[in-house]
Amino acid sequence: MPEAEGPSTVRQLSPGMAFFTDFVVTGAVRGADATSTPAEVTGLLGDGFVESRTGPGQLLRCYELVEVAWEREGDGWRGLYVTVQAHRLDVPLSVDALAADLERVGFPLVEVAPDGVGCRRFVRADSRVAVLADEESGQVLAMTVPAWFAPGPRGEPSPWSREAGRDQVRHLVGLGAPERDAWARRRKPDEAAEAARWWWFLWVACRQLLPDEGGRRFGHDRSV
Repeated sequence: MPEAEGPSTVRQLSPGMAFFTDFVVTGAVRGADATSTPAEVTGLLGDGFVESRTGPGQLLRCYELVEVAWEREGDGWRGLYVTVQAHRLDVPLSVDALAADLERVGFPLVEVAPDGVGCRRFVRADSRVAVLADEESGQVLAMTVPAWFAPGPRGEPSPWSREAGRDQVRHLVGLGAPERDAWARRRKPDEAAEAARWWWFLWVACRQLLPDEGGRRFGHDRSV
């Protein structure tokens, strides 16, 4: 799997790094991403995988370093995540080297608050890829899309609590588009950097609630 070539911007990097930078930039492996169906993944990555059932209605396929997971939805499967298990590499992947290569081609990682159990966490906002690295050794442990944690400057808390974020999303989905815009204009910070961070946490709160839980738990359509 790591031999795969990525987009032109990534191919200019060192060959051993190209597969990993491609995944961080695109959130996909040879075109297969977290929205791909099992049939689509087979068409893109082939049938050389090990398949297992990880729980009721859940499916996992492992292509060496790459794992793709789904959840049963009606008669089909809904994608859950794609993970690159970098800790399985024979030669450790340095998060500093990965971050430097991504910085060179204009796709920098953003470090977020540590998890408190010895790991550093990074995200790429546009591709929604999360990178987990060992805090002591700097070795990349795993890269997953979509990101499972909210970004923000390292060690800095969220602008609001998890409960407050959930309540805000519940309120927003009940408003029309003009009312939502007015709500945001009244509340977002004036300073540009703080405003960007505020929008990002709101986006994460929406991503965490609506796509996976909206229809099942709160009756909200994800398009809202």
